[in-house]
Amino acid sequence: MLKLDILGLRTLTVIDETLNLVRKNYGVNISHFDLLDKIHDKTSFDMICKGWTQGIFQLEGQGMTQFMRELKPQSFSEVSDGVSLYRPGPLEFIPIYLKNRINQDQVSYLDPRLEKHLKDTYGIITYQEQCMLIAIELANYSEPDSDDFRRAIGKKKEKEIKKHKELFINGATEAGLDENIAKEIFSQMENFGKYA
Repeated sequence: MLKLDILGLRTLTVIDETLNLVRKNYGVNISHFDLLDKIHDKTSFDMICKGWTQGIFQLEGQGMTQFMRELKPQSFSEVSDGVSLYRPGPLEFIPIYLKNRINQDQVSYLDPRLEKHLKDTYGIITYQEQCMLIAIELANYSEPDSDDFRRAIGKKKEKEIKKHKELFINGATEAGLDENIAKEIFSQMENFGKYA
């Protein structure tokens, strides 16, 4: 089944009116799709780094604007990470994220295989999909089982989380991972699930 989330955003009206004014006053026809190319434009990131985020969905609050100044994102992925981390729960990981981003060579992983799944977020579990990939990689989960795990932690289903804890630790130890490390990795994913 198709699920649609439809948002009414004032900024979309402002963008549309701006494009109409540019067309009327300067004779330049810019489409909404032309603006998508600017997502990866250095000038756009420079503006975010300076705190020029008024009217930018999810970036315009005072706290988020200050965080973007500290983060100084250089890619759309870093902006996305910032939006994901700037919520109750993961807020505590922002200082670690910022430190790890500066000192990427000093980021440590409980198991070397975690690096390929957490490197882009500087060692911090930021997305549910990372938990899915970790379960597949370390505990031999199937893709459907990893999705069940994602759903369990995302929906905070305690009974299912307990079931997955046993499955994960057993799968990881059978694959050669030390049991204490498997427990610690699961614990980190479980903690992430509290705010996922």
